[in-house]
Amino acid sequence: MLKYFSRQKEKIALFLKEFLETQKDMLGKVNSFGTDICTRLYDFSTRGKMMRGGLVCLGYDIFTERTVLNGNFASGRDEVIRIGGAVELMQSALLIHDDIMDRDTLRRGAPTIHRQYADFLMQRGELSGSRNVKYNAAAHTGEAMGICAGDIAFFLAFSILSSLELNSRIHKRILKLFSREITMVGVAQMEDVFLSQSEKAGTEEAILNLYRYKTGRYTFSMPLVAGALISGCDTEEAGLLEELGEKLGVIFQIKDDELGLFGNEYEAGKPIGSDIREGKKTIIYYLLTGTADRDQLKKFKTVYGNPDISDTDVDYVKNLAIALKIPEKINSIINGYVGDINRKLEQLDESADLSGTEHYRILKDLISYNLNRKK
Repeated sequence: MLKYFSRQKEKIALFLKEFLETQKDMLGKVNSFGTDICTRLYDFSTRGKMMRGGLVCLGYDIFTERTVLNGNFASGRDEVIRIGGAVELMQSALLIHDDIMDRDTLRRGAPTIHRQYADFLMQRGELSGSRNVKYNAAAHTGEAMGICAGDIAFFLAFSILSSLELNSRIHKRILKLFSREITMVGVAQMEDVFLSQSEKAGTEEAILNLYRYKTGRYTFSMPLVAGALISGCDTEEAGLLEELGEKLGVIFQIKDDELGLFGNEYEAGKPIGSDIREGKKTIIYYLLTGTADRDQLKKFKTVYGNPDISDTDVDYVKNLAIALKIPEKINSIINGYVGDINRKLEQLDESADLSGTEHYRILKDLISYNLNRKK
């Protein structure tokens, strides 16, 4: 499975390199930052696993393999790679903005984009005032430039999508799919930011619904369905893949929460405990506050949402969660989603006759990988 995604990453990365080189010519006419951001976006995008772009390819290959086995000709692979590149630019845009909102300075084992620009400003030595004044000015300006960088990535992605050479009906469906899903991510992100400053934790259902729209659908459903649509799959098959991807995406976000507290910073490529410092109302927060006694809650609330806590404080929350058997409660929730996913897999197989095909097996391997991932 990993070899499959590695191959897709190479193809998508090559496309992005070529595409962003052409954008350098255009944006470089504006100023030097036009060339600079293209380089940074390429480096930032290709530093990750590029799994979402690979999922576009998988959604296409699952149904195209069936088409070829039935003796029919399959086409559109070049456009699938282009869509994969657009997905990765959208992912980069979302991460760049997310890092600013969460005040994170590390992403994929390297400084975040807004931190890169802040460091760039400090290194130029052109800021006036005391060192503290310079640092604050650089930090704010770095965030402002990061917002611009994310916006540029979004519009570059839609530039790719608008130029696809596809059947007009499918092309419209692709554009509507991406516009809808990314817009819903923005609305869900607003709720996430709001809840981090609220004393209310929300219900388990509300938190999982947030995960569905903030992460689940755009991470799995959107790319899988995009690829499937180009393959010519029918509406019922696309719907089953969408539902399966949505549930897989919720598991992905729950596992992200776990790694954010119980993981290793080197493997995760981002700071451990950032959800605690930001006061994120994660499923871990919900389960912990619903299980802890009064004394445990009293200390917990002095830590959670405090941006200045130490690693010792993070360890306190981690050990409290272990003592209250929060990991076991999370596994119970995940297992419920796994049952739903397996039923969707069976329905998809019955509808599309995919059993025994290579790419259907890769999809099943991906589900297993998601359940056991360490980063």
